[in-house]
This record gives sequence, C-alpha cells and structure tokens, in this order.
Amino acid sequence: MRRRGLSLRLLPGLYNEYGLLDHIGFTPSFSAPERRKLKTVLPPYSGGKWFSGKAPGGSSRWSTGRTGEWEPLKPELVCEVRYDHFSGGRFRDRTKFLHWRPEKRAEDCTCRQLETAEKRQLKKI
Repeated sequence: MRRRGLSLRLLPGLYNEYGLLDHIGFTPSFSAPERRKLKTVLPPYSGGKWFSGKAPGGSSRWSTGRTGEWEPLKPELVCEVRYDHFSGGRFRDRTKFLHWRPEKRAEDCTCRQLETAEKRQLKKI
C-alpha cells in the first residue's frame, strides 16, 4: 500500500514461476469514501515484508517531487483489478480496483493467470 499525501494506492503483486512475489503495478488513488472503508480493511494485514521478487522503487520521470514511501501488507489479501494493458511484467494504463476476493488464496495468484486471461481475450476478438 502506498500513501501519497491524502491519496491511497494499492501496489498489487503476483507470484512468479519461482514462488516469489513480484510487484506488478499500481491501482489509482481511491475516493474519500473508499479510503475510509480501506482504513477498516487493511490494518490486520499491516506489517508484511518487502516483495520477495521484483519490488517497487527507484526514480521515475513521472513522480518527481513525490514520496516513494509505502507500507507493506501481509500477502494474504486478494483483490481483483481491471486493466487495459499488461507488458514487461507490469500493468500499464488504467488499472482499477474492483473488489476483494476473500474466497481466493493469495498463493493461487500467479503471473500465469494473466497469460490465461489474455488468451481468453484474444479468442473474443
């Protein structure tokens, strides 16, 4: 989870083929009502460890002057996001948080599911 001033963004991750948790992008900031709700959902997951695979960080030409601080969460909370494009191991353009997936185990969230989703999308075209 990243906090930027009054905004709040999630930094989702997926497990790679080696079982390491890779950072794969960002969700946009949440609205004020959504942030209030997140304040009740997220605290039990606070205190996680750094991503074990690819991690966020480093300078960015898009974030000059912004803080890179973020608070890690335990990798137990699963959410579903919508995205327009995925390349280079990351979400690109218009990622949107949809909802929590309490029935899904975090260990089952792998990069392989993105390959399957992209194949399904190609069949629709």
